[in-house]
Amino acid sequence: PAFRLHAPVVLRRRVPTSAWEQSRNLEGVVRPMDRIDPVWTDQWKQEGFQEGLEKGRAEAQREAQREALAKNRALLTRLAEVRFGGAVAKALRAALARVDSAEALERVAEWVVACESGDALLARVEAA
Repeated sequence: PAFRLHAPVVLRRRVPTSAWEQSRNLEGVVRPMDRIDPVWTDQWKQEGFQEGLEKGRAEAQREAQREALAKNRALLTRLAEVRFGGAVAKALRAALARVDSAEALERVAEWVVACESGDALLARVEAA
């Protein structure tokens, strides 16, 4: 998709106006240009590949962060269940669904250990 969006912009600079106007689609311009300058297609392929890699890495990083947050939420819920019981764990699970940072979950982990009661834990989480 990025190639198809970017190609007309660059091609208009490289392709004579008459050739551009005669062509009804992108392929009609790309094929003649490939014969004139075969290096540019390789360069575009490489640029597209790099852009795809960057987008893929960014998406993989976001997905890894989502998974890490989900695992940490599950662990904190389990610890709360062991320490304070199922009702507190259920309420904590609902509250943690709104938490979207690792730092905030770290604070909750400290509170699971430090709080004397499940009510105190839930109050701190809700106040945060």
